Amino acid sequence: MQIGLSAGAGTAERAIEQATEAEAAGFSSLWYPGAIGGDPLIQMALAGRATARIELGTSVLQTYTCHPILQANRIKAVAAAIGRSVTLGIGPSHQMVVERLGFSYEGVGQHTEKYIA
Repeated sequence: MQIGLSAGAGTAERAIEQATEAEAAGFSSLWYPGAIGGDPLIQMALAGRATARIELGTSVLQTYTCHPILQANRIKAVAAAIGRSVTLGIGPSHQMVVERLGFSYEGVGQHTEKYIA
């Protein structure tokens, strides 16, 4: 059985500690949310530099807040920095977040499909 944890920390030091502790304890993965705790890709890069085998992934990397080309470059940079791939959950976020950004939540499925394409 594989067991993963939700991740996210208030400081760079804590993000590194959290990842090394989780890997040492035998957890299979850490999942970083996109809506809280700052940029999940930064925390994944920090965690990945301090660990060797734990899977790192995003719970949901928000689409409305970042152009797809920039997002792809950011993801590639994290993978290059840690020397291994990362797992991505990509989506629009919650209706309240999308609408707070000034977008309509109508058609979010089509938005996500177009974003990934």
